[in-house]
Amino acid sequence: MKIIKVKFKDSLFFKLMFWFLILTLVPLSISTYQSYTHSVKSLENAAKHELEQSSLINFKFIQNWFYYREVDISSWSKSKSNIDFVAVLQKSFNKSNLELNKYIKSDDYLKMIRLNEHDLLNTINQYDYIYDVLIIDNAGDILYTIAKEDDLGTNLLKGKYKETKFAKSFAKTIKNQKVYFSDLELYSANSNDIAGFFTAPLVDKTGNTIGALAIQIKLDRIFALFEEEDYVHYLVGEDSLLRSNISSTCAALKYKVESKQFNLWYEEHGPNPTKPNIEDELILSYQSSFNKEVYGLHQNINILGIKWVLISEVDKDLILSSIEKARYEVVLFFILTVIIILIIAFLVTRKITLPILKLQKASLEFADGDKTVQVKNKDNNEIGLLSQSFNKMVNEIAINELELDEQKYALNAHSIVAITDVKGNITFVNDKFLDISGYKREELIGKQHRMLNSGAHSKEFWHEMYKMVSSGNIWNEEVCNVAKDGHYYWVDTTIIPFMDANNKPKSYIAIRTDITQKKDAELKLIEANEMAQDSVKAKSEFLASMSHEIRTPMNGVIGMLGLLLKTNLDNTQRHQASLAQSSASALLTLINDILDFSKVEAGKMELEHIDFDIRDELGKFAEAMAFKAQEKGVELLLDLTGIEQSLVNGDPGRIRQILSNIVGNSVKFTSEGYILIRATVNTADKQNPRLIIEMSDTGIGIPEDKIATLFDSFSQVDASTTRKYGGTGLGLAIVKQLTSLMHGEVIVTSNYGHGSTFSVNIAIGISDKAILVEPRNSVEEKKILIVDNSEYSTDVLHGQLEYWGMEVDSTCSAKEALEILKKEKFDILFLDMFIEDMDTCEFAREIRQNKDYDDMKLVVMTSLKDRGNALEYKTIGIDGSFPKPATTNDLLGALNVMFSSDAFVDEDELEEDVVDFGAVNILLVEDNLTNQLVANGILEGFSLEADIANNGVEALEILNANEKRYDIILMDCQMPQMDGYETTGAIRDEEAGSNYKDIPIVAMTANAMQGDKEKCSLAGMDDYIAKPIDPELLKSVLKKWLSHSESKQIVEISKATTSSDDPLVWNKEEAFKRLGNSEKLLNKVMEVFLEDIKQEKQNLSDALDKEDRVEMKLQ
Repeated sequence: MKIIKVKFKDSLFFKLMFWFLILTLVPLSISTYQSYTHSVKSLENAAKHELEQSSLINFKFIQNWFYYREVDISSWSKSKSNIDFVAVLQKSFNKSNLELNKYIKSDDYLKMIRLNEHDLLNTINQYDYIYDVLIIDNAGDILYTIAKEDDLGTNLLKGKYKETKFAKSFAKTIKNQKVYFSDLELYSANSNDIAGFFTAPLVDKTGNTIGALAIQIKLDRIFALFEEEDYVHYLVGEDSLLRSNISSTCAALKYKVESKQFNLWYEEHGPNPTKPNIEDELILSYQSSFNKEVYGLHQNINILGIKWVLISEVDKDLILSSIEKARYEVVLFFILTVIIILIIAFLVTRKITLPILKLQKASLEFADGDKTVQVKNKDNNEIGLLSQSFNKMVNEIAINELELDEQKYALNAHSIVAITDVKGNITFVNDKFLDISGYKREELIGKQHRMLNSGAHSKEFWHEMYKMVSSGNIWNEEVCNVAKDGHYYWVDTTIIPFMDANNKPKSYIAIRTDITQKKDAELKLIEANEMAQDSVKAKSEFLASMSHEIRTPMNGVIGMLGLLLKTNLDNTQRHQASLAQSSASALLTLINDILDFSKVEAGKMELEHIDFDIRDELGKFAEAMAFKAQEKGVELLLDLTGIEQSLVNGDPGRIRQILSNIVGNSVKFTSEGYILIRATVNTADKQNPRLIIEMSDTGIGIPEDKIATLFDSFSQVDASTTRKYGGTGLGLAIVKQLTSLMHGEVIVTSNYGHGSTFSVNIAIGISDKAILVEPRNSVEEKKILIVDNSEYSTDVLHGQLEYWGMEVDSTCSAKEALEILKKEKFDILFLDMFIEDMDTCEFAREIRQNKDYDDMKLVVMTSLKDRGNALEYKTIGIDGSFPKPATTNDLLGALNVMFSSDAFVDEDELEEDVVDFGAVNILLVEDNLTNQLVANGILEGFSLEADIANNGVEALEILNANEKRYDIILMDCQMPQMDGYETTGAIRDEEAGSNYKDIPIVAMTANAMQGDKEKCSLAGMDDYIAKPIDPELLKSVLKKWLSHSESKQIVEISKATTSSDDPLVWNKEEAFKRLGNSEKLLNKVMEVFLEDIKQEKQNLSDALDKEDRVEMKLQ
């Protein structure tokens, strides 16, 4: 290749010199110019600043000087000797009956002067600014002066000086009893010299002005301020006349000032201002009154109503002379710097280019074949390193060529290598490629690489590969190929594209590693994992589907035992029946926990999203848990202050389940103290509101080393705890799973031996219908006294009542409460049933015996087991009661007694509905004889009766027979031959006739699977109730679909009962209520149940032996 000679202008030397000069001279020029302009600006600013400081000093001196003159004359005018002096002179003058000009020459006058002028003479000797002191009576007669000028013996108001500024200042002083300054004037009594007067009133003891004291001042001190060489300062009055001398040609009160600065001051401070007053006065450039270009500013001066302006100026030429000097210095510095830079640039450029020329020569020799050429350069810089690198490159090229041959050999021995052109035709394969594919080299060269395609990958897979490599990127994936004999093999493939000068692929090299054994192991692992998951799913589905078969007989057993306990039994029989009921309930709880746990594992746990009242739900839950807590002497507290809007959206049943597991443990493990449930709805993040519930107790606590495993399945703190307190270890595991489903978490903290706190934080929605929870009538500023020996209960009530705006006071003692009531009046009093120092009823009687408390309402807080004493409370004058723990509705109802004139209202006055169902025909579709009897027994309590179909087929036959018109169907979901879902679908498809297409169908199921309600809805059912059937819930459902009349409701303090989302068991207090309080029906149901359960048990056992899931589901 021919080497072209480089022109000088294209040489590195020229370019380096050029850029050296550009990169140094341009910044230098810019910085020099900026430095010069900055210096000019600094000089101007410094001159302006000095001018401003000089002006400000003079301004402050003038202001202070005149201020102290005002203070001096004010002090002298109040001197008793001066006041007496004018009084004596005035009296003497009036008594003399002489004219004023003759009186001042009389002996009597001269005698008065000698006797009284001592103080004034002492004053004038002490102050050098006083030229004359004058005493003038209130008629204007000048009775005394020290200087004895021509104005002595004249009248200021009527005489020849009446038009002077002095006379006008005197007149204002007499009129307003204030100190005034006359301004400066050419005073004829003083040979037309410049004079200025301060006048001050002389007031006698009665407050009457009897004259004035005047001081004529010397202005030497003021005029001396303005004798500076560099700056010009002068005073100007509103009439634009100078008040201070500037030069012999510009004398005070003779020269008129006309300048931009004076005009600005006049527009701001003149008699009729046209511009706003600027606090920071401006420094202006303008032509002064003396035809000079100056910088100037002004300071406004006000001396007792006399307006002057202090104008300060500096000559521009003075500043420009300093700027010219700075300019010369900068230019000289710039020229010297440029010369130095040129010399340095030349030397540095030459030092850089000479070694490079040597490298160029050596490179040409190396290109011509001299592989031993070396460059000698000992410089310790980049050029030296470049020379060393060149020498090293020459030495290593030979070594690298040898190593390249060795690496090529190693690559061929280990990796599977192939090269193809851009069309995919094979141009090279190594021996490893031949070994794994089974082909010979001649069978592959020139053939398409697609011949190895196994078809295991999609077109999109290969399209993505082509897209990557054609754009110049390296592609790596695991690929399944097919060998010549048809077997499949896996390779980890990396394809590297080689690009041409136009950046387009010219060939591809593929490097592969055999991973067939690894892929076989992965496949076996996946298959084993799928089998394990199928096994877990099958187990979970089996347990979930068994819920109906297990729960139905268990509910029957618990229900029958509950009814049995209502009959006449001896002590031994009652004890045995109670143990059996307790064991059955524990077994049902265990079954429910296992079923819930298995549902989560099976992925079948679904959450409801419905609107519900969180305050109401928590209130019901707290009351339900309070029975057992209060039996142990533990107080259960509910704090809902943190819930402003109680209507939320979520799954109330699962929330209650979380609380039941946690609070149930608290009740179990707490023997004294309290359990506090505190709930808050946090809406700080509007898009993600949270429900936070903290449950604290004073129980046995949890050891710190056990907290980490507390939420594991079947986990207990220790074996002794399990034996003492019972439990399966599933409750908290379910809590953790449910909180996770609700996008939340549960956190526990504990002090072992002193108690624990569980905090549940879950996502929740705010209903569109949510409103603030507050009393129906405003209780703001209403005063309430709480008498409760529990400080925890008092704190909770305090918080809620204060949040509603009430003024709350509290005490734990009845005697202290009586003392408080004597001092302060309250609107309502909350009284705990158990106060230590006085019986509750005795306390209430004492309150009602005092007429001062007639307007105060009295409400008793009872325990749940002691409720129902309404008659006794009413008799002694108590206005209402509610049980602890206090729910929101309890508090709202209790506070409402302040606005009600009704008789005593008690928490037992629950909502009562009087419902007339009329002539109603009901079809009960149920295969279990026990459930048939129970359902009909409940309906008899409502004066209703149902016809019975044992399965879906019979139900369709009865409906098609048209023997009577049915109004509603109660449909069991799990039945033989045709279940409830299929039967409902058939009815909706008019298989029972068009008359029943829209008949209300209410589902009844004992299945515990969450989502049953949605399943019933999808099947076409209108409503849903769970077994065992709650009579009140069934009544509510029948009212919803059948009632012909409006409900007549009775007023209450507490809330009406609602169904619980927890699994319902037979409560001994509710036993007879469930069967209409009929002992005869109870006996009949028990007999049928005992016969029916034997057959049910046998059928289930046979189905389990045969693993017949269909039959198990029906059972």
